[in-house]
Amino acid sequence: MSNVIVTGASRGIGFATVEALAGRGDRVVAIARFDRGSEHVAKIAEPLALDLSSTADAERALEASEAMIGRCDAMVLAAGVAEHAPIEDVDAARIDRHFAINVRAPLLMCRDFAKRCKARGAPGSIVMVASTLGIAPAKRTSVYAATKGAVIAMTKALAVELAPIGVRVNAIAPGVVDTEMTRALRLERGEAMPMGHERARREDEQMAAFARMHPIGRVGSAGNVAAGILYLLDAQDAVGTVLVLDGGLTAGSA
Repeated sequence: MSNVIVTGASRGIGFATVEALAGRGDRVVAIARFDRGSEHVAKIAEPLALDLSSTADAERALEASEAMIGRCDAMVLAAGVAEHAPIEDVDAARIDRHFAINVRAPLLMCRDFAKRCKARGAPGSIVMVASTLGIAPAKRTSVYAATKGAVIAMTKALAVELAPIGVRVNAIAPGVVDTEMTRALRLERGEAMPMGHERARREDEQMAAFARMHPIGRVGSAGNVAAGILYLLDAQDAVGTVLVLDGGLTAGSA
């Protein structure tokens, strides 16, 4: 049994990972803003309400987590923000928000985790959640793709730096995964959000279009990504690995 921190734990890939870890008997601190409640998480893990866009919250995440469950052996850094827009609509606030959550917070938490592992002489494992958009970006994803490219780069840099002290760092790069974030409608500039049946129809059309992008003919599932994360947490020879789990999306034309 391991003690694991999971960020972005209230939904999507983060919550699926919490479920998978708890299901095999690990103790988990589930970090999220929890602005919509934490009851579903509290049944299987220890919820910890933090806003990782805040430097102060990111820097107290390790100490607060270990106060709850003791020495943490591993981290899964799944928290992220994705707000896609054409470049002419991008402002400094959008850039800062993406880099604060997607890049700065993971770096700060990796720093603090490495310090603890080194001081204890204990091994550790970190898995970052990247994206195929960090490998093969699409239009209107410049800011998000930049952050996920940074996640991939820092995974490799940290893997080389921390391997000598027994801390393995890896990343998973999913394609399109069926989550609330993915189902959020991509609207044209100035378009109002549709409501009711029209909104549901548009969401279904959007997901069908995403499915057609993948040679496998469907989008990924959060549960399958979580299974890949658990593999990387445990695979002793995985160091600096970026596991692409994308249904063939980046392999070539369907």
